[in-house]
Amino acid sequence: MTLTIVTIDGIQVERLDRTRPIMTALWRHRQARREISCIISAHDEFEKSGKDCSRLEMRLAAAIGAEQSARAAVLQIPVETLQDVAAKAEHIHSLLLEGEDAFDRAELDMLLRSLIQAEQPSQFL
Repeated sequence: MTLTIVTIDGIQVERLDRTRPIMTALWRHRQARREISCIISAHDEFEKSGKDCSRLEMRLAAAIGAEQSARAAVLQIPVETLQDVAAKAEHIHSLLLEGEDAFDRAELDMLLRSLIQAEQPSQFL
């Protein structure tokens, strides 16, 4: 029997490959972005109905902080294998497809440094 974990908002929780640090970082960043999306949706509904949104605004501020931290972790975590390079590239590409176009110079520097900091460069040959 296979068990599937689903969050309260109906999003299926991905199986996490804990053997590769980059996969944990990518998962945390995706989860943080989903949390922001859910809070914004709830905020819009509360605002339309005239309800107080102050608690949601506090949650949103905390979620944005968590997303920024997770984003920095994704950008700076060094890659160990070619699969890590591909996973990181796929994640960045998905962000761009979602409309995320605000990578500043420091973030691009972190990303590029993470790609060239492999301990054994010959492993990619």
